[in-house]
Amino acid sequence: MSTRKRLPVVVEQTADSFKKTNEAIGLRVSKGHLTFMSRKLFNVMVLHAQRLGAPGINAPIETATSHKYFWVPVPEISRDAHYNSNDTKLLKEVAEELQDIRIISETDREWTSERLIASVKLVNPAGLHKRGGKLWMGYEFPAEVLNLVMNPKTYTTLTLYYMTVLRTGAGLALYEVARSNSWKTSGLTERRPWEEWRDYLEGQAGDDMPDWRKQYKFFKDRVLKKALIEVNTLTDTEMELIEFKEGKRVIDLQFRIIKKPQANLDLSPPPLIDSQILDQLMALGIAKQEAESIYSTNAEGDVRDAIAYTVARRDDPKQPELKTPAAYFKEALKGRWGASKRALRAPKAAKPAHTPPSAPETDPGLERLRKEALTRFDALPSADQDALVSQFLLDTPALSRMKTGTVAFKKAFAGWLSRNS
Repeated sequence: MSTRKRLPVVVEQTADSFKKTNEAIGLRVSKGHLTFMSRKLFNVMVLHAQRLGAPGINAPIETATSHKYFWVPVPEISRDAHYNSNDTKLLKEVAEELQDIRIISETDREWTSERLIASVKLVNPAGLHKRGGKLWMGYEFPAEVLNLVMNPKTYTTLTLYYMTVLRTGAGLALYEVARSNSWKTSGLTERRPWEEWRDYLEGQAGDDMPDWRKQYKFFKDRVLKKALIEVNTLTDTEMELIEFKEGKRVIDLQFRIIKKPQANLDLSPPPLIDSQILDQLMALGIAKQEAESIYSTNAEGDVRDAIAYTVARRDDPKQPELKTPAAYFKEALKGRWGASKRALRAPKAAKPAHTPPSAPETDPGLERLRKEALTRFDALPSADQDALVSQFLLDTPALSRMKTGTVAFKKAFAGWLSRNS
C-alpha cells in the first residue's frame, strides 16, 4: 500500500535549480534504457556541471585527462540524487547504465547519435579501497551533450526538489515536459503520435519493447496514468491528457498544463534510496526494473516488512516449499502482512499441505475478485489474452517454468489479473 500524500508547492527561488536544454527534454533513446534512477543521476550531473562552469575544476589528482572531467565529491552527488552516502555500488551501477544509453537528435540539416555520458571515474587520492580520504566522482560528457549542458540556447529551469521527490522515470519525464511547456499561453504541449510519447516516457526505443508494451491501452494503463497521477499529486503542475482518435483508435496525444498557486513552505526531503533493498527484491526473483518500480512507488517501511515476511515464510522448515517468492512478496506488500510482529509470525501457523504457497490467504472476497477477473479474461480476444499472459510472466519470472494448466498457475494468474485489471 502506498503512503504517498499530496505535497505542498515549493517556490523555485528557494530551491536548487538548473537549466536543461529543451533539446534534451523529449530526447529519443535509440539504445539502452533510461530508467528512474539514471534520469535522476543525469539531472544531478547536469546541475553540478553548471555550478562548476567548466571541467577540470577541483581535480583531486593530476593526470593527462583530468581536465576533461567535472569533479564532484561523491557525498554531494549522493545527497542531491538521494542515494545513501555510503552506497558507491549503486552509484557505479547507475553511472554505467548512463554510459550504455545512446540518444538521437535530428534537425533539417543533421542527424546525430551520441551517448549521454562518455566516461566516469571514482577517485580517492588516499587510496580507492582504503579508509579515510575523500571520494570524488569525475564524469565527462560527449562533445554534443557537453554543448547542450553548458550552452543551452533554449532551456527550461528545473527544480532539484521535484527531480528527487518524483518516484518513477515516466513521472520525471512527464514533469520535464510540463515545465518546458508551462510558459505557453495556450497551456498545451505539442500534439504527437502516441508512440513517440511512449518511447520518451519509457526511456527506451519502441523496437526494443515486447509486443504487449507496444499497445496503447497497456501504455496508458500501466505507464501514462500512473505518471499523470504522480505529477499532479507531487509537483507544482497539473496535467490533463487529450486523446485524438481516428474512429476508435487513438493516434495522437497532447497535454494541457495548469500551474498550481505557489506557497513558501518548509519541505521535508524525500527518502534516501537504499540499494540493499533492491538487492533483496531481486533475490526474491523480481527483475531489476520492476524492483526499482516497487521500491520507488511504495513506502520503504512497507517494502522492508513485506521482504521480511516473505523471507520468514520461505525459510520456515515447517512449511511447504515456497516456489514463487516474488508473487508471495507482492501479495504481502499489497496486504501489508508484515506491518506488525503478529503478521511476521503468521507464516509459521500450520496450514493444510495442499494449500498453494503462492496464495496463502483464503479470504472469500479475494476469491470472488479472482473469479471475476478470470471471467473478464475469458471474454477477451485471443490476442489480448496472449498479451496479458506475456505481461504476467514478465512480472513474475519465477513462474515462467510452471505449466500454465496447473491449479497453482491459474490461481496466481487470477490474483495478478485482479490486482492489475
